[in-house]
Amino acid sequence: MPRASVVVVGGGPVGMTVATLLAQYGVSCAVVERHHRPYPMPRAVHLDGAAVRVLQQLGLAAEFAAISRPAAGLRLLDARLRPFVVVDRDVSPGPQGHPEANLFDQPELEALLRANLSRYLEVTVRGGTVVTGVEPDGDAAVVTVRDATTGAVEQWPAQAVLGCDGAESTVRSAIGAHLDDLGFFPDAPARDQRRPRQAGPPRRAHRAVDRPPRAR
Repeated sequence: MPRASVVVVGGGPVGMTVATLLAQYGVSCAVVERHHRPYPMPRAVHLDGAAVRVLQQLGLAAEFAAISRPAAGLRLLDARLRPFVVVDRDVSPGPQGHPEANLFDQPELEALLRANLSRYLEVTVRGGTVVTGVEPDGDAAVVTVRDATTGAVEQWPAQAVLGCDGAESTVRSAIGAHLDDLGFFPDAPARDQRRPRQAGPPRRAHRAVDRPPRAR
C-alpha cells in the first residue's frame, strides 16, 4: 500500500499532470490507472496555448513542441466537403507564449508525461488497478482498489482524492456528484491520420461529417 497524501484516480494527461504539479510542491501522491501503459488509441488531439503553458511549468514545453504542430485553425465539412464551421487561429505565439492551436497524438503526450513523472520520488504510479470505492473518513478518505490481474483488494487512506478518470468517472459516482448532460453528440466517426512532419506553413485541421452535430 503506497503511503501518499493524495490519491489521483486516472493516469491520463490530467492525472499525470496534476501528480507532477503536486510533486513539484513536495506533496506525495499515488496515481491509480487501470492500464499498465498509455492507452494506444488517439483521443484528444488539440491543446490551446494555456494548456501548453501548463506543460511548460512541468518542464515539457520543448518536448511537446517536438511531437506537436501548430494549426492555422479548424474547418468542419459536410458530406459534400463544404465547410459549415471555420475557425481561424494565429500560428505565432499568443498571450500564453505558445500558439493557440496545437495538434498532437495523445499516446505520445501520455508517454512524455509518464517519463517526466518518473523523476519524482514523491509519486507512485499503480497500473493495472481499478478504484471500486471512495468513502469519507473524518476529514480524510479511504480509497478501495482492486488489482485487475489478481483480484486482490486493498484500502488506501488519503487526505484528498482527485477524480481524473474521465467521462465515466468512478470517483464522481462514488461521491454522488452530478453530471449535467447537455444532450450534444456528433453522428460521425472520427479518424486520426498520421502524416510525416512537413516543412512550410502549418495547416488547418479538417473534420468531415455527414451533417452538423445536433442536440438529442
